[in-house]
Amino acid sequence: MMKPGILHTIIMAAFSLCLQGQGEWLCPDPDMSDTGTIRLPWLYDMRNGGCLTPVRVHSPSTCWASAAMTVLESSLCKALGEAGTFSEYHLIDHHGFDPGRTSSGNHYMVTAYLARHSGPLICQPEDGTPEIPNSCLPVTYTQARYLPGERSLIKRMLMTCGPVFSMMYFKDAYFDTTTHVYCYSGLSRINHAVAIAGWNDTLVTRCGQGAWIVQNSKGVLFGEEGFFYVAYQDSSFLRYNAIWPGWIRSGDDLRVLYYDTLGAYRGLGFDGPDGTGLVRFTAENDLRLVRVGTFVNHPDTRLEIQVLAAFPDSLEPYSRLTGIPDTICSFAGYYSFPLPDHVKLKTGEDFYILIRYSCEGQTLPIPVETHVSGYSDPLMAEDRCWVGPDHRKWPGIWHPCGKNSLMQSLEVNLCIKAYVKPDD
Repeated sequence: MMKPGILHTIIMAAFSLCLQGQGEWLCPDPDMSDTGTIRLPWLYDMRNGGCLTPVRVHSPSTCWASAAMTVLESSLCKALGEAGTFSEYHLIDHHGFDPGRTSSGNHYMVTAYLARHSGPLICQPEDGTPEIPNSCLPVTYTQARYLPGERSLIKRMLMTCGPVFSMMYFKDAYFDTTTHVYCYSGLSRINHAVAIAGWNDTLVTRCGQGAWIVQNSKGVLFGEEGFFYVAYQDSSFLRYNAIWPGWIRSGDDLRVLYYDTLGAYRGLGFDGPDGTGLVRFTAENDLRLVRVGTFVNHPDTRLEIQVLAAFPDSLEPYSRLTGIPDTICSFAGYYSFPLPDHVKLKTGEDFYILIRYSCEGQTLPIPVETHVSGYSDPLMAEDRCWVGPDHRKWPGIWHPCGKNSLMQSLEVNLCIKAYVKPDD
């Protein structure tokens, strides 16, 4: 929980963000793979003039929510020059996963919450809870990237996008309270989440040279006014990293249609690198389909997206309305794409989104959600989702998924979303 005094130091742009009309922002080149195009300094510290949110004090075992909101707020501030304060308590109370996961959350849960438009919500400065009933989303997050632990890549993301969410193993015994340096060399499972806010290549620690500058959520009395250093040599750091680098500021007229409440944490496939997912949606009123979103399980996944007017049948040509040709997703995460042509839909009209996933070296390319004991228990859709092998080679082979599926492995929801607006 943040102290009220600290909360007030953030520029409260709250509802002005909700009212400023449509506009889209995407972190510059979030899928960049060439880390040599930006010269990396030996020291980069967002505390020095950067848009870095004040240090939080998290409730027991909810560091993941605090770290996520720090990353979201700071990246928004980097883009706008100002930002509101988001409610971590709304994320904690509405993540949608098993209640036991509240004390052991992760970036996958954060992405699911953002992708279905549950949040973030601006919070009240007094206690950190959402400002209700004035609870319109200040922005709609449309992208998530799960980053590999490549040092130069993380540095570049810090410079271009803002803080990076990361998880680690933390135990007081490995923290030097004099130098504020942390270094662990064992194999214990991660138990803590933080926001990376910079680096220092020249800092010498007991484990070697170089360290990350990290914002914790244990208050300003911890470490260096709430910050500490994690040695480059720490064995648990940079194994799990995430950013949410894109958002749309569009008021409340943009809606998302979906069946996957909790997003992707499993995959389906056909013993090869290719697989196709098909989802049927129905327009509840006159709408325009403006973009398509999907989770991506693996780095370097190739997508082909088609919007169809009817169920694809091998005996008939596909009734294609619009689509996006082959595009490569450099990272795992969540992607959404504006459609080249908006699709107008009448009330009660069905439409289908077909996505071909292809990733060399992988056999489970299709992102799905399903029941996982102690983690997730989503409601299964019925007669809405199908999977098949590569639709280019096998255009008429479709296996129904979801509720009452004939195969237990197909009791899943596909992680494909449709973004719509009223057709005024």
